Amino acid sequence: MEKQYIAKIEGHGTLHLNFDQDTAHLNIEEGERLFEGLVLNKNYTQAPWIASRICGVCPTIHNLIAIKSLENAFEAAPNYETKQLRRLMLCAQMVQSHVLHLFFLALPDYMGLNSGLSIAKTYPSQFRVALELKRISDQVLEIVGGRPVHPVTTVVGGFTHYPKKEDLSQIRNRLDEVMDEAIDLIKLFDGFEYPELELEVPYLHLERGGEYSYYEGLCTDS
Repeated sequence: MEKQYIAKIEGHGTLHLNFDQDTAHLNIEEGERLFEGLVLNKNYTQAPWIASRICGVCPTIHNLIAIKSLENAFEAAPNYETKQLRRLMLCAQMVQSHVLHLFFLALPDYMGLNSGLSIAKTYPSQFRVALELKRISDQVLEIVGGRPVHPVTTVVGGFTHYPKKEDLSQIRNRLDEVMDEAIDLIKLFDGFEYPELELEVPYLHLERGGEYSYYEGLCTDS
């Protein structure tokens, strides 16, 4: 007898379990988005808006990569301030995504819980910090990108308007206030036992002068 279950992944998939043969097989069923066809014969300014709709969890990177592709095509290099603000947006999106994944997708499994909401009762202080990090990352994207989801101020060459200095200072102050507690979250996840998996597959990453490159660099394998 074969049963189907939906695995907790950021996407679509089915887990096929055969209890008679003691086998399990995971199928990732993320279908084609066909967003390439949606941008055909459109004004180039619409591409970043359309691309950001690929995903509701990580719309920022899709928006920025569309802009970066257009800038490469037009040979329009953005200035230093623009690049730094884009990096800030990407950092905020990573915090958004990681907090949601860790507390609502991964942590319940390691704690034997059915829902991320149950963690609020088991680890109330850590859960509060996670929500605060989510709020801060939302604020960063709203100040720089115009709103927390699907940026509206990002354009080819820069932004329609740049954030005020006092708003950026407010972000920095909030990050300073929560930094020590955020480090405690690392200790929480460091205390779990994780399975050791060895997969002989190539992994690709960006490399740029030894820095943690996530906006630009050369693609290499490891």
